[in-house]
Amino acid sequence: MRGIFAIVVAAAVLCGCQAPEPSASRWRASDEGGDGPGIGYELWAAGQGYAGNFYVMSADHPMDFSAASSVRMVYLGHTQGALRFRIPLKREEPSTMLITVPPEPWPDSFQAVATEVLGDTKGEPETFEFTRVRP
Repeated sequence: MRGIFAIVVAAAVLCGCQAPEPSASRWRASDEGGDGPGIGYELWAAGQGYAGNFYVMSADHPMDFSAASSVRMVYLGHTQGALRFRIPLKREEPSTMLITVPPEPWPDSFQAVATEVLGDTKGEPETFEFTRVRP
């Protein structure tokens, strides 16, 4: 399911939907994708909530965020350490990501678990290592 998800995201973000750069401290994590393009996340605190970008990593530069396509995730709220984001994609049923993070303040590096939710179906949880990005 993740391979199809990444392909749909690639189509959505390659249409010119580029998210602006955040001004706050941010944390990034990515993977190499295996059978498809890799994906990445960028998170930061924003006012009373959180904000983030979702990335489809370049096959030629799998760990380079500057070479990736991105889309701004829509913050839906959080409960018990799980941040909920909607990833605006061009498909019938919207994708929601649950990203379980440690309590703030976040350290320079931490593990978080991302789980995709499509309707009533949860995908396989995937662990990511987030690292603070220095400006």
